[in-house]
Amino acid sequence: RFVTVTEPRVPELARLSRAMNAVVVRLKSTFDEQSSQVEQLRQQAHCDPLTGLSHRRYFMTQVGAELSKEEGSGSGVLYLIRLMDLAGVNRVLGHRTTDDLLQRLAKGIVEVSSGVSGAVHGRLNGGDLAVCLTTDDVPLPSAMDYADALRQVFVQQAVNAAVVVGGVQWVRGTSLQQVLATAD
Repeated sequence: RFVTVTEPRVPELARLSRAMNAVVVRLKSTFDEQSSQVEQLRQQAHCDPLTGLSHRRYFMTQVGAELSKEEGSGSGVLYLIRLMDLAGVNRVLGHRTTDDLLQRLAKGIVEVSSGVSGAVHGRLNGGDLAVCLTTDDVPLPSAMDYADALRQVFVQQAVNAAVVVGGVQWVRGTSLQQVLATAD
């Protein structure tokens, strides 16, 4: 908390109060600036710069933690989403348009799972995206929900491409490798 005080009527104390308030304002400004820098560094350390989703290593860490944590429902679903023939799509559309397509696909999968608390989204590599959802009181989106949302992106972008969505239900205690292998 950054608290400033009202200036007293005594001139000597008023100067001291003004000086203290100025220090508080400068400290708050410094902390706000540093907080912004820390958030930028966190984004760089954990997120794919193109899509804004978690990068592979951070996503795997989050899913591994979800599989082993003691609280919560202890079950959920993992979806692997692959944009087929990314190299071919890149040749046809060009680099910038393909990047834009990947950004829109990432936004689409985030929107599908927006009602699910604790949803984890990641870009594993190239055209491979993933979503890990924990079973809660709300119904989870299905693989078809994701496929439909991604088809809409293709239609909006006038792109002739294919996407494959595979999913697997998981329960607490299952190894990360086993869940990924089954989903793949």
